[in-house]
Amino acid sequence: MSNALFRFSSDAGLHLCRQLSEKDLHFVPHDYSLIVATNVLDGVDCLFRSACGSGKTGVLALIALCIGKMGKNPSAIPTAYRSRIPEKPVILVACPTDALEIDLEAKLRSYNVKALAINSDLLADAFKRNEDIWDTAKQAEVLLVSPEMLEGDAFANALKDKSFFHRIYLLVVDEVHLVYQWSKLFRKAYGNIGITRNRLDKKTRLLLLSATVRSGPPYTHILKTFNLTSGNFLDLHRSNRRPEVRVTTTFLPTSPASSYTFPFLSWIIGLRGITIVFTRNRTVLLRIVLYLMRAHPTYAHLIRKCDSTNDLTYDKTTFEMAQRESHEKRLILVSTAVLTVGIDIPSVVRVITLEPLTFEQEIQEGGRVLRRKSKGTTAEVYAYFSKATYDRAKEIVDVDKAGKSHGNIAKTGDKRKLHQRLESADVGMHADQTGKAILSLDMAYRLVADCLTKEQDRQFDNPPFYQDLCTCPMCLSLQPTTSESDTSVTDPPCISSCCMPGQSERDRLLQSRKEVLAPPPDPPKLSRIEIRQRNVERRQQQLNLAGKETRGYLRDRLISLRSKLFDKYGDNYTLYIPICFVPDQAIETILDNFFLLDTPKHLRESLAGQGLEAEWIDDIWLELHDSIPGLLEVHEKHCEDKRRKTKEARDRNKAKKMAQSLGKDVENTQSQDAEGQEDYYDSEVE
Repeated sequence: MSNALFRFSSDAGLHLCRQLSEKDLHFVPHDYSLIVATNVLDGVDCLFRSACGSGKTGVLALIALCIGKMGKNPSAIPTAYRSRIPEKPVILVACPTDALEIDLEAKLRSYNVKALAINSDLLADAFKRNEDIWDTAKQAEVLLVSPEMLEGDAFANALKDKSFFHRIYLLVVDEVHLVYQWSKLFRKAYGNIGITRNRLDKKTRLLLLSATVRSGPPYTHILKTFNLTSGNFLDLHRSNRRPEVRVTTTFLPTSPASSYTFPFLSWIIGLRGITIVFTRNRTVLLRIVLYLMRAHPTYAHLIRKCDSTNDLTYDKTTFEMAQRESHEKRLILVSTAVLTVGIDIPSVVRVITLEPLTFEQEIQEGGRVLRRKSKGTTAEVYAYFSKATYDRAKEIVDVDKAGKSHGNIAKTGDKRKLHQRLESADVGMHADQTGKAILSLDMAYRLVADCLTKEQDRQFDNPPFYQDLCTCPMCLSLQPTTSESDTSVTDPPCISSCCMPGQSERDRLLQSRKEVLAPPPDPPKLSRIEIRQRNVERRQQQLNLAGKETRGYLRDRLISLRSKLFDKYGDNYTLYIPICFVPDQAIETILDNFFLLDTPKHLRESLAGQGLEAEWIDDIWLELHDSIPGLLEVHEKHCEDKRRKTKEARDRNKAKKMAQSLGKDVENTQSQDAEGQEDYYDSEVE
């Protein structure tokens, strides 16, 4: 270890890093994670670009564990490197959202790394206790802060502590593509992180992480912000494709901003796995949450909103529900941008994004699915766009391909000025003079692309997917099998709706529900005698089960049976919701034929053609049998109320007749008195 030529990026250095981290890491590090970590330990700045869920956070944990143990035990590293690693090294991580800070803090602590997320809630608690949060922060190994906090006076005062100043070993910028997207729009602090780097010790390394740095202006802007030039940093670029994720592009039936009901989202209620719905409008978010809660109150407690207005307790409860292994995993998270980047939630199997503004945003939101990979598993992403957005995208692409300006295509717009704004803007999301978001050129090309995968490879300059195959156990298990004669590995095919239409989970689910809930076929034509016999039977049924109370009681019993059957058989029928087990049509059939259902066989015959399994019908028969005592009680009460009302009506009619007869006697008496008075007056006059 005393060799002056030792480098961490050598085979010996890689072996040393594995030894230092294998005890605390719950996984074998990827080969590319070790390459990035060892280059950082060698003092090289790094830009690491890789797909969502490919282990970028694992690089941070790997570095933190290695430098922490080397700082405590300097004898484990060569003499030449001991002066480069302080006794208690600190890693400073700039995070875009509080939710990402909380997620990274929990994950790093699971690896025995002392991490601390400094956010507004923590600062408020420290202020109430009259404490300086930076005194506590100096004891942590990894500090998770916002870019705005790096510009604050509190951080500037903390840097005046020379001990803490020299302990800052590494500056990490997570989701560095936001430096290009957000710095010119609403978070200027993102553009000043490069200045923060200049305020730190010259020995402080730099690590930039992202999955969506587009080639061209975004890439150039990031290098310029951090003063990186070709040759003075490591640019490890891996493909950001996720071939196991199917992207379905579809049209919105109505504008979410003007809607209060969202029936096109009702199919996600009650499905196994976690579903995330992304919208950039907070008002729309609240409307969606209320609609989903009212659409199926049984799952109202599993529908959670995620935005920046939530308090820390609510967010922690949401993340605990998502992380809990024993949970039913039917959680629905309706979120703004707070869950767009970096959040690692297991069991997310589908994402719905409503009108994303940029291609990067769509990829980041879709990157929340399938964070725990296994061979053969797939996930779904549904991108909803309005028809007007798609038409505008075609116009923009046509104008751009023709070599003209791609500004406002409207007849009243100034194409030249808007074209200049789009070309000169160092942002990914564009806005017109009124501040209203407009479609960016990269998103326009994505919408009209014949193959989404090829367009993604073009815009992000992706290398071949299977380039430099990783030899860790997880990656080896995911690699496609090859024959002995042909060992070449080709890129996986595109499974999105552009290349494989009509095969999404939503399409299969809606089709299966349509078959289950479809009305029965029209009955055959009957003769007059058969119609008369049928009417007699129906009349008998109506006499036996005529009251609204009895029908309502039995209907309530059958509706409550839906949830029981769903809990009992839901694992085997993952695409079904409770109404599929006892459809409304089946309930009406049972109510109309209740007293003719003598045996389970009669019940099966009456429900034939409605798509119900035999085991479901057996449970329905048991429920009907158990409901008879209560049904008779309700029927008896109904009859008693009817008899009472009949008696009361009879008494009222009798009293009315008596009153009418008394009224006639009074009228006769009054008329006789009047005649007598007239005779008296006549006699007086005479």
